[in-house]
Amino acid sequence: MCGEAIAGLEKGKREQFIDAVLPALQDPAEVWLQPQLVKGKVHYRRAFVAAFDDAGDSSTQGGRGALVIAQEDPFGLLAWTFVPMDSARNLNARRRGYLLYRREAASGG
Repeated sequence: MCGEAIAGLEKGKREQFIDAVLPALQDPAEVWLQPQLVKGKVHYRRAFVAAFDDAGDSSTQGGRGALVIAQEDPFGLLAWTFVPMDSARNLNARRRGYLLYRREAASGG
């Protein structure tokens, strides 16, 4: 489905990254527990972060890849967003809360 237009959405928009959501949940690079104030009460949601070198439609993304941030809230809702790799410097703004998990970097050699 990557790169194909979905009814009502323009080709080259966020739908091109939809195939990266499930892998981001299954094998994230980081998982954050983030506090969220809802109607005066603090709830926590998990945010899963993963990077994909080949995510998206290469004709519109130029092979840049993307970061996928999927958020699961305490009410069972899942939301996700995609950040092009050339905007990855903005990732630190999304790193908030408590780090629950960070995948160890692959060692060379």
